[in-house]
Amino acid sequence: MEKVGVHRTTADDGVELAGHVYGQGPTIVFVHGALEDGEKLWLELASHLSDRFCCHLIDMRGTEMSDEHSDLSPRRQVHDLAAYVESIGAPVGVIGESGGAIWTLGATARSEAIAAAALYEPVAFEAATQELAQAFEGEVSLMNELAEEGRWVEAAEVFFRGVYSDEEWATVSKEYVKLSGRYVQRQLQEFEQLEESEYSPTDSDELAEINAPLLLLNGTRGPLSEWFEQSVHHIARHVDDTRTRRFDGLGHSGPMVHPELIADELRPFFERTLPRAEAS
Repeated sequence: MEKVGVHRTTADDGVELAGHVYGQGPTIVFVHGALEDGEKLWLELASHLSDRFCCHLIDMRGTEMSDEHSDLSPRRQVHDLAAYVESIGAPVGVIGESGGAIWTLGATARSEAIAAAALYEPVAFEAATQELAQAFEGEVSLMNELAEEGRWVEAAEVFFRGVYSDEEWATVSKEYVKLSGRYVQRQLQEFEQLEESEYSPTDSDELAEINAPLLLLNGTRGPLSEWFEQSVHHIARHVDDTRTRRFDGLGHSGPMVHPELIADELRPFFERTLPRAEAS
């Protein structure tokens, strides 16, 4: 896979945002979720698309190449993503995974630079049952306890065991979890600010502002599969132009474990929705 370089831009509060860039063609921006960064989550999937698209693997603020900052609020991260895609200077596609899908939805509602968006197992807190919400809160509480003792890797393990099936967890390397541990403190700050925020990109009124076509993808094998499925239904109810695809047997690690299956869905979607004349 050909690496083109690094794309950088500056958010309106001075934070520098960066992303690794691979391939040539119409642009797709890849938005990672919790305890991830651009290359750590998306590199394998991008390798299946870079022959046809220019793939930007953005690092959200506080991860890898992008600057750290205490403001990790939903509104700020939505503005960050919108600033990044608008700095590219052409209509782009965006794919967001898990929590990264939240920022993808918010940016798509606000920026005309996003021509189409795909979401893999998006999170919508409005779609969570009380039982799921309580289980998630319990995991975050345990992560906080471990973080206070400096047990970063164990805290990351708690998170991943909460979203991965046993089969998926068996494929996760110790090095992967170790690398995730460095983002635990940042992630806990993000969770706290997400809970405190009155603004939610997955609120029904916010979703109704989206005019771009959406592709909604989810698996069936994982502790939170019910939540992701309900999140897909919630989004589809409030956005006019949506397509859904359910992968039987895949879980939350689908983009890393079976990137070829996800790529087979993304390729025709973005070929149809992104203008070929606007190449990066």
